[in-house]
Order: sequence, then C-alpha cells, then structure tokens
Amino acid sequence: AAALAVASLALWSWPRGSHNLQGKVVLLTGAGGGLGRLLALHLARRGCVLACADVAAEPNEETVALVHQQQQHKQAARAYTADLTERADIYGLVQKVLEDFGHIDILLSNAGVIQGGALWELSDAQLDLVLDVNLRATMLLVKAVLPHMRARAEGHVVAVSSSTALVPGRGIVAYAASKAGLSRAAM
Repeated sequence: AAALAVASLALWSWPRGSHNLQGKVVLLTGAGGGLGRLLALHLARRGCVLACADVAAEPNEETVALVHQQQQHKQAARAYTADLTERADIYGLVQKVLEDFGHIDILLSNAGVIQGGALWELSDAQLDLVLDVNLRATMLLVKAVLPHMRARAEGHVVAVSSSTALVPGRGIVAYAASKAGLSRAAM
C-alpha cells in the first residue's frame, strides 16, 4: 500500500512537460492490477502505446480494456500473457512485442510477488518464485531489450523496487532481498 501511495504521488506530481511520451512504446510487466494498472492508465493518458504483460490473462485484458475505454482507440494497448518465472516466456514476450510494434522505447518492469514469512519458513518454491519474478525476470528482460535499444541509440529501463530494499520489514526477507538486488543492480 505504501509503494502504491508513493508511486501514485510520483506519477501525478511529475511535471507534465518534462518528457514527451506521445507514441512511445512501453513494455509494462505486472499490468493486470494494482500499481501496474495505475501505471498503464497514466502512461496511456500521456500518449504511450502499451504492451501490457501479466501472468494473469483476464485481469490484464481488463487493464487493456480500461486503456481502450480511456483512450477510445484500439492501438493504445495490447495484452500479452507471460509467466516471468519462465525464461522462454520472457524472451518470447520481448520478441512478440518487437514484432507487433517494431521497437520498445521503455521497459517498465513492475511485476512483483511477495511471500510472507521468515526465510526458514518459506519453501524452496516460494523463495524461487520471489527471486525469479522480482529480480531474475527484470534482469532477463533488460538483457533481451537492451540490444534493441542500443541499436536505436535510445530507450529507457525502469524497474520498480521498494522501500524494503533499504529498510526490510519483518517476515518479508525474500521480498526485501529481491528488491535490494534490483535496486543495487547496475544495468
């Protein structure tokens, strides 16, 4: 909730004229709800064309429908279903977005999961899920997108982290570690 409030404040207080986003192609992960949905709607209002990705197809389609309703044209967004724990889905997602739009101007890696509990209470599968989605997926997405951005000599990468990267809370050590890794990565 705190991250949502901070992101909302940042989005609506960002100076309008500071960046022209009209027509920029944004690959947004975690677009199916929460912060991802808010980001999709805000970026669409700023004129972006959105490639909305999420593991949950139905909520992601709802986000795209909301963008279309808000923008009143079908080119404003497309939905992609991808499991960010699967390397093939990550590379396939980037390839499909490049095929559909020709390029990616902005990678906004927002997808994230949290598994509560002390480290010794988490199963290996729970730990893998948190690290795979929150850290590994972002790094693989950057690895897949960056060569295309470099070839065009333009592009931006934004990875959503958390204040828990700096001040971890009790019972969310895996989440905090994944976000700290993301915050510290020199991409």
